[in-house]
Amino acid sequence: MAGEKGNILKMPSTAAEANSMDVTVSAELAGGGALETSCDLRLHGQAADEARASKFYENPEEYRRGVLGFFSGRASGLTLSKLDATDQFDENNFRLNLAASSPAYGQLMQGRLLIFNPSILQPDRRIFPVNETRAQPIVLRAETYRKHVRIKLPAGFTVDELPQAVKQHAEWGEFSLTFEQKAGELLMEEDLKTDAVTLPAGEYKEVKKFFDQFNGADQQQAVLVKN
Repeated sequence: MAGEKGNILKMPSTAAEANSMDVTVSAELAGGGALETSCDLRLHGQAADEARASKFYENPEEYRRGVLGFFSGRASGLTLSKLDATDQFDENNFRLNLAASSPAYGQLMQGRLLIFNPSILQPDRRIFPVNETRAQPIVLRAETYRKHVRIKLPAGFTVDELPQAVKQHAEWGEFSLTFEQKAGELLMEEDLKTDAVTLPAGEYKEVKKFFDQFNGADQQQAVLVKN
């Protein structure tokens, strides 16, 4: 608008903590594989802005489908029994409270092995397709993603195989996943952090590998065995 008097200004970058998503999941798994879960998502900064825009611009059915996308590929026949959205605009926060159930979240094999993904919700993560001729630089923004999952295990089952803990670090980001078995419960902690950075196109494979490793770690399965 300023024409020749105008200029392009580089704006300051926010810290990763200023754009965050914190997810807390409490779930109960039945011996046949059915799942009941409640999820609390607290979004701040840019993450809150995107969630706010979805709630404002999408009709109720579109919005509901978008929320169900957090469970995409994880739960068969999922139904939402609760979907509450609270916009704390003055604090730049947005909060979602969900309650959902699936009759076949876990897969019971041979009547004694119960296989399931303890992650429950898919993370809000970047997907990098195969691209052998990348020409444009890769732009990452500063953000953090944290997920805390507590699953009550079915009576009469014990953990036979836990997913592997994973930890990776790059100059511009890091992630970790840990799993812990407690009395009758399985706990998962997941953290992903990236800095605001613009990387040359030649580093695309390294960036893709980092996020592919994170996605793969999040998709690991746990195995319970019936006593």
